[in-house]
Amino acid sequence: MRADMRVLGRAMALTLAGVLAGVPAASAQGIYGTLQLQFQRSEEDQLVASDSTRRSVRVVRSQWLRALDLHQQDYLRRDLLLDSNVRVSEVLQGQSSDLSRTPQGSMRLIHPSFQLSASYQPSLSRTTTAALGVAAGGARDTLPASTTTTRYRETQLNGHFANAVLPSLDMSWTRRRREQDAPVAGLSSAEQSTQRNVRLAYSRALWNVYATGGDQQQTDRLGRGATQSQLTGGFGRRFPVRRDLGFNLQYDGSTFLSHFGDRRDSRTSSQNAGIDGDWRPGPRYGASLRYQWRNTGATGVARLTDQDGSLLLRATPSRIAILTAGAGIRTARTVTNQPALQKYVTSIATIQGKVRRDLSATGSASHTTSWDPESGTSSVQTLNGSTAMGFGRRAHLDGSLQFSRNGGVAAAAQRYSNVWMLRLQSTPLRTIESVISLRSTRVGSSLWAPNGIARGGSMDIHWRPVKPFELLGSLSTNGALPHDQPRTTTRSASARWAGSAHWQMDASWSRTSSPGSLDGSLTSRESESEGARLQWTPSRRLAMSGNLTRRDPGRSTETRQVDLVFVWSFGR
Repeated sequence: MRADMRVLGRAMALTLAGVLAGVPAASAQGIYGTLQLQFQRSEEDQLVASDSTRRSVRVVRSQWLRALDLHQQDYLRRDLLLDSNVRVSEVLQGQSSDLSRTPQGSMRLIHPSFQLSASYQPSLSRTTTAALGVAAGGARDTLPASTTTTRYRETQLNGHFANAVLPSLDMSWTRRRREQDAPVAGLSSAEQSTQRNVRLAYSRALWNVYATGGDQQQTDRLGRGATQSQLTGGFGRRFPVRRDLGFNLQYDGSTFLSHFGDRRDSRTSSQNAGIDGDWRPGPRYGASLRYQWRNTGATGVARLTDQDGSLLLRATPSRIAILTAGAGIRTARTVTNQPALQKYVTSIATIQGKVRRDLSATGSASHTTSWDPESGTSSVQTLNGSTAMGFGRRAHLDGSLQFSRNGGVAAAAQRYSNVWMLRLQSTPLRTIESVISLRSTRVGSSLWAPNGIARGGSMDIHWRPVKPFELLGSLSTNGALPHDQPRTTTRSASARWAGSAHWQMDASWSRTSSPGSLDGSLTSRESESEGARLQWTPSRRLAMSGNLTRRDPGRSTETRQVDLVFVWSFGR
């Protein structure tokens, strides 16, 4: 705690020195902020075990939430801004002494060339565990209630320095400390961690370089210490060979060191290098090359090397046709974790364009063949088609269809698949908008005799009979593979009324049901919720709202929740 206060005091002293060194505030805003009060009450049934019986007990909970936010901004100079924030929030339980209190303060000094910030957050949490009755040998033993108080403190310092000529520098320092008033035997009451990071970066038009370093020190409640440190760095370089030809080169390296008490230190390091290039001899032709190399290793583990590369050729012989072909390699790990190269080739042909003024269509065909060191050779073919059609300004229809075939050995039961979708958006009346969609998925060892089917659909309607009032309704149903079971159906409706700038009212209802069969047994699950909300905003500074929510109304699992919120803004 003293260390945290010393660090925060130093940050505030630096800020104060900047204030004293500057001219009088050129532009200052008074303190402004918000005050929020919220009351919440909930009811639900819980099963309570008493001796050998279980019974349902109605549990009522209530809590108060209070929050105060204060802000102030002062221009110490024309280009130097001091921003201060204070927030205090508190949650009080109505039936017990439990509470959660979180004050927080922060300051930021902002300049075009640098930013400095400091924050401090001490929080308090008090939780009471209820008494328990334990039956042993026919006698009843009651354990007393216990109260646990937890204190959490977090201090942060951050700095950012940037200049058009010099490298940019980022620094951060964070300390977190957690204490409990009721420690367990053999454990300390506190655990703490400190984290420090620094990053230095420099870039120009054709190249960039960076280096980062940091460490984290932790102490747990058993008194064990752990230290982790890291160091990373890298660079990138752009080589514009010609106007239509260029490539990029990049390299990154990192090292992580870990020390856990009396255990052996561990070290992990990795290196990444890559090159990519593009060639554009003309507007209709081009080629691109990508290659990545990665080498990783750790203490006691053999180093691993992976690579991934591809070459892609692209041609556009006409406005509506696109042809793409490529080949590549990537490292695949076998069962014995031995590296092996997986090779593949692919080709795609696409045609797209307008059939007529209100009708456009797109079609594509692709073929990919892979040579895997373990599963052998496999091929995948895919056909896609989509269309969009307009019927004036009041209706729009779009749909898609896809057929695919997977030649892999592992996909024999689902070698063929097809997916289609239709969606209709319409405005039958000026005040009504609707969206209807249908979709289907079919998989199997044969294209025309699928062994798995899943269907779904939805309908949404938006009706605004008068300007301040609107209604929304939705119905959706979805099935799952392999036999379109179980199906999930969701119905929802909501209404909103904004009679004036000061009054708003919302109501909503939804029901989700999942009847069907699962593993040969009949199952049925259903949930329902309804809610209403009323908001009154008498002025720009004042707002009040109330919200009532019920889940599973009329059932033994019914829950209720009431929220009342008061918000007052002041200062500006």
